Amino acid sequence: MAIQDIITAITAHTDQEIAKAKQAHAQRLAQMRATAQQNLATRREQITEQVAEKKRQFTIKAECLVSAQRRNAVTTVRQRLLDETYDAALKHFAGLSDDAAEPLLQACLNSITIKGTLHPAAQHAKLLSRIASPEQFTVGAVIDARGGFRFISPTMEKDCTFETLVASVLRPATELEMTRMLFSV
Repeated sequence: MAIQDIITAITAHTDQEIAKAKQAHAQRLAQMRATAQQNLATRREQITEQVAEKKRQFTIKAECLVSAQRRNAVTTVRQRLLDETYDAALKHFAGLSDDAAEPLLQACLNSITIKGTLHPAAQHAKLLSRIASPEQFTVGAVIDARGGFRFISPTMEKDCTFETLVASVLRPATELEMTRMLFSV
C-alpha cells in the first residue's frame, strides 16, 4: 500500500504540475493573442492614417492641377485677347493716311544718323521718297510689310516697319497698362 500511496502522490503532484503548465501555457497564449490583436489594431490604425494622408495628398495634387489648368486657360485667353488687341493696333497703323503716318515715319527717320538705304513698305514708298533727305537716304526696293520701312547701311540695320514698331516698341511699353485695363477685376 505504501507504493500505491507514493504512486498516487506522484500522480497527483504530476497532475498538479501539468495543470499549472497548462494554465501558464493558456495565459501565455492569451497574452500573445492580446498582444497580436493590439499590434494588429495599431497596424490597421497606421494603415488607415497612411491611406487618409495619401488620399489628402492626392486631393491636394488634383486641386493644384485643376487650379494650374484653370490659370493656364485664363492666361491663354488673356494672351489671345492681348494679341488681338495689338493686331488691331497694327491694323489701325496700317490704315493711317499718309498725313497721319508722316509724323511717325519722320520720327523714325530722325532717329537714324548715318547714310543708308530705305526699303519702304509699298504703301509708304511715295511718302518716304518725299520726306526722306536725299543726301542721307536712298530709297531701295519695296518690302513686304504693313507699313513703315527697313533701313540698311553697311554698319547698321534698323527695322521701322509697323509690325516691328508694334511688337518691339508699343507692346512692351503698354502691355502692362493694357493688361490692367482689359483684365482688372
